Amino acid sequence: MKKLLCFLWTAGCWYLAAMYRSLPLLVLGVCGAGLLVCAFLTPYFLAGKVQVSFSKDLFFLRRGQKGGVTVTAESRGRLPLGKVTFRFRLPGKKKRKKISLPRLSGGQTVAVPVSTDVCGLHPVMLRRVKVFDYLGLFAHGRRKKLRAQVAVFPNAPAMDITLPENFLPHLEGEDTPQPALAGSSTQEVRQIRDYQPGDSFRTIHWKQSARTDTLMVREYAKEGKRSLTVTLDMERPKPLPPAQRNAFYEVVQSLLLGLTAQEVLVQLWWNHREGTDCFQVSGEEDCREALLRLYETGGFFSGEKKPLPQEGFWLDSSLTLSFREEKIFAFSPKNYENELKMPMDWREIPWAGR
Repeated sequence: MKKLLCFLWTAGCWYLAAMYRSLPLLVLGVCGAGLLVCAFLTPYFLAGKVQVSFSKDLFFLRRGQKGGVTVTAESRGRLPLGKVTFRFRLPGKKKRKKISLPRLSGGQTVAVPVSTDVCGLHPVMLRRVKVFDYLGLFAHGRRKKLRAQVAVFPNAPAMDITLPENFLPHLEGEDTPQPALAGSSTQEVRQIRDYQPGDSFRTIHWKQSARTDTLMVREYAKEGKRSLTVTLDMERPKPLPPAQRNAFYEVVQSLLLGLTAQEVLVQLWWNHREGTDCFQVSGEEDCREALLRLYETGGFFSGEKKPLPQEGFWLDSSLTLSFREEKIFAFSPKNYENELKMPMDWREIPWAGR
């Protein structure tokens, strides 16, 4: 509407100046035309001064939690910017979002709300940035291809698990390839990682450090923890519906948190398209990292099954939980939330070593 009024006002000045041969009206019409030209060219100049980026590449959310991502917008010109709009492509039902800033001067953080109830990795894309002139008459947009990811984790509590008092360490069989993960002595290496301030110099892996030209240290497993294998059967001929996929990840998190609360060191195994992964879980932070690794490897897939440990727990995509190939519980995709709150007394399971 403002643009139309400016055009009508300028055209009216020119018309009246020509009809009445009025010099003041002619000057007024020329000024109006010059103003429209400046307003039209200003967004093209200002758009090149806007620098936009996501504050980080990966954001974390809980399923059902309100949150989002943040974008940093900065004006690198001397002149402040007027109105700036950002167009995003988001996961969930509302896939498009437009956010406007009435004024941009210096650096400013823009919060973008994200709402999704599906566990996994979801892309968030910044598609376009549009800059307006100071009068809001004209705008110029620039396409962007900035991308970040939102990791949505389950919201399930720890499973209430009762284990037998004489539960002994339970590891993989001799025929199963074992990575250097958990153990009960300091001679067993959990992993080799970069040196961090505070690490003992006695743990430095000199050969690996010389080979990579970076200081590397051995990280040993904690002593005194019982160890147990949990295997996830991720092979599926067809993709799982979102509701069933949520249920699977909720059960996985609840089981891992329940076992680690009992001072059990869990070795989590699963197959994916690229091969086999094993992740050691000893607490809530490790559980989140394991789920993130599950998301990154693609989750459920269809293809050739690779050998996995059969000696511990086994959870398949139908939510059937087994131990040593014996079914112990089948969760319902519709009622799993209530079932996870039930106490799980597993003292009668034929544990190894009993």
